[in-house]
Amino acid sequence: MQDIGASTPQQPAVAPSTLQAAILDLPPTCLWAVQHAQSDDHGLTVAEAIAQGAAVAVSDGYLRYTSGTLAFVIEGATPDHHVLGYNRVPGPVEEGDSHRCELAGLHTIVATVNCLCRLHSVTSSLITIACDNTSALKPTAVDYLPHPRQKNLDLMQALWRSLQESLVTWKPVHVHGHQDRKVKDSHRRLASLNCRMDALAKQYWAYLFKRLPCLESPHLSIHNKGGLCGMGHPRSPPPAGPSFMVSSWILSPKCGGCATSVSHWKPRKLLTGRPAQKACPH
Repeated sequence: MQDIGASTPQQPAVAPSTLQAAILDLPPTCLWAVQHAQSDDHGLTVAEAIAQGAAVAVSDGYLRYTSGTLAFVIEGATPDHHVLGYNRVPGPVEEGDSHRCELAGLHTIVATVNCLCRLHSVTSSLITIACDNTSALKPTAVDYLPHPRQKNLDLMQALWRSLQESLVTWKPVHVHGHQDRKVKDSHRRLASLNCRMDALAKQYWAYLFKRLPCLESPHLSIHNKGGLCGMGHPRSPPPAGPSFMVSSWILSPKCGGCATSVSHWKPRKLLTGRPAQKACPH
């Protein structure tokens, strides 16, 4: 009998200890949703708030032509150490299809929260999720089931499946948009965050408009959708690699050696409204 020697025992997988490691540990089809998540404490404060049932998550989208962007924020009882993020909405996006932008924002929130729960071992609790589109909130209903004829079925199904995988309970809340111009509902904090996410999504869209040769939304593989949304546009850039940002500085394109790709864009202002500092002199 041939001696083939003792088999080498497999090393157990090392659990991620940072938000960056937790994001890289996700399936590749999740990266588009969470690659621009920002936190100055790896989401620990938000995770603790989720475990206590005190966390809120709000998103909003912006659409112009056939290109959409989104922004989201997840907070505890206070804005301190929030998780902030933004993204392009995966295509195909038709003109006027704000529903897809809102769906993408909610899906990004759920993907990020699920990532934070795995990172910080949160196994149950409650989180409030809000946006200004009632149709986009439908997959959060307990008795919801995707229908093959529904508009934006890929994102509806992806959001629904991600909610089913989640270890926390989701409390959906509809807020009226643009409450900075009028007051309609009692959810003042959520409405205020919605306004700020609206502004951030517009800010990111304007940034892309100045830098990309083609604004058509990229056709990406969406986690939990079950397949590829379509083929990418020949002039669209490939999905950017993960970008982990813990400050709110702007990278100056005039600065030698500073990255200026769309994956390194940073919001102009903090959620508190304080002006951002420049990354380096120019």
